[in-house]
Amino acid sequence: MLALTFQGRVLYSFFNSSVVVLIMSQITVSKSEAKMKKMFVGLVIVLWVAASFLPILSAAEENLDYTYGVVVSISQKSIQISEYDLEKGGKVNIDYKIDPAVELMNISSLQEISAGDNVAIEYSTNGEEKIAKSIEADKKFPGNR
Repeated sequence: MLALTFQGRVLYSFFNSSVVVLIMSQITVSKSEAKMKKMFVGLVIVLWVAASFLPILSAAEENLDYTYGVVVSISQKSIQISEYDLEKGGKVNIDYKIDPAVELMNISSLQEISAGDNVAIEYSTNGEEKIAKSIEADKKFPGNR
C-alpha cells in the first residue's frame, strides 16, 4: 500500500490499482494550495475513470483471421475462394459472407472482382460462418485486371 500524507494526515491511498480519495476537512491550507489540491484530485479521478474503461475498449476489438486465394465466385453477399488447406493437404473452396461494411483495398467496388482473381481476406467467425471484414484484390498477379 502506498499512501501520500500531508502533516500526518492521509490524503491519497493507492491499493490494488484502485484510488481511494480521503478528504480531510481538518487540514488548513491557503486558497492557492486548496485550488491546486482540487485540481490534483480532479486529475486523479479523471485518470482513474479513463483507466477503468481500458478493458472495455480492448474487449471491443475484434480478432480477425487472414486468408488468401483465387476467387471461384462472388456476389454482393458472399465470396467463394479456392485456398490451400494444410489439414487436407490440398485446395478447398471456402465460402465467406461479405459484411455490409466490408473494407475494400486496391478496388473501389466488389464488381471489380471476378472469378480467377487473387484476393486476401480478413474475416471473423460466428460459429461455422466466416464473415469477410476486408477484401484486398492483389493487382500484381495476372488473373487480376
